[in-house]
Amino acid sequence: MLMAMDTHISTLFDQYYSPLCNYVARLIKDEVAAEDVVQELFISLWQKDNLSEVVQIDAYLLRAARFRAIDHLRKISRTAKKEQLSEEILHIPDVVHEIDEETEALFAFTMAKLPPKTREVFLLSRIEGYSYKEIAEKQNVSVKTIENQISNALKIIRQGMAVLVFW
Repeated sequence: MLMAMDTHISTLFDQYYSPLCNYVARLIKDEVAAEDVVQELFISLWQKDNLSEVVQIDAYLLRAARFRAIDHLRKISRTAKKEQLSEEILHIPDVVHEIDEETEALFAFTMAKLPPKTREVFLLSRIEGYSYKEIAEKQNVSVKTIENQISNALKIIRQGMAVLVFW
């Protein structure tokens, strides 16, 4: 049975791969990603082994490809929102005044989760505008230590603020 299924999937792949790639590429406007989407579709079909129940294979494959293309676009949208949020967090003084109360509350909650020294370094850098060198001199530590603390702060803030993407 496994050999028959492999042969059947192989035949379907040969027959439908290019047309499905063209179809998905028109939906998502990315030929390379379309190939990935269609390949993932065929891998899924091979793993599930449920094509024997399908009456109209053309319609089934088109519908499955369409749903996977939509999932791909949703994933890209979520990723773009996260990246935009991460970029905005890097410029907090500009953003804090423009965001709503709920977002500001989430930001305050996330800031409270930072270790005290990390929070102080972050505020000195992003809110008060001190350079890493000035903060390092002020705290009597190396610039590398300040860089690490800022990096850790941004990581924690990104994770905390990522909740916004799903609201």
